[in-house]
Amino acid sequence: MEQPKKKTTKSSEDHLSGNHTKEVRKGQKLARLIFFLIAGINILIATAMFLYSRIFSLENALEAIMRQSLSYVALVTFITGTVYVGLGLFLKIYPKFIIWTGIFVIVLKLAYSLYLNAYSFTMEPFLDVVFLIGLLYALRSYYHFQAPLKSKK
Repeated sequence: MEQPKKKTTKSSEDHLSGNHTKEVRKGQKLARLIFFLIAGINILIATAMFLYSRIFSLENALEAIMRQSLSYVALVTFITGTVYVGLGLFLKIYPKFIIWTGIFVIVLKLAYSLYLNAYSFTMEPFLDVVFLIGLLYALRSYYHFQAPLKSKK
């Protein structure tokens, strides 16, 4: 006589593990979105600054210096945007390190922009604060939900 097959259901621990995995992925997706947004903004600003620097003539010495300075700033901004694209791409491989790096860079940028603006609150530091909050949420979800996943294995 054949015995009826028992229906296998997920245990509550497996179900919680699945929820933890979803939360970790959600935090990583948020961090990746923030990195790509920052990269896009930096690359767009770099392109605009480079194009704007072309309106200055090379005959006038002051305008030539202005043109060269804007070109260098545009280059640095473009490199920064490219670095953020790289951080977003490597996020799945090294999530903790990359999220901490992003937080550190945003805090330094926030402090520097506040210093340059004489500690007045303009739009750029506001965006940095929003991005910082998103990265802190991603880090929280990484630590909060990654530890139970590692203990299960």
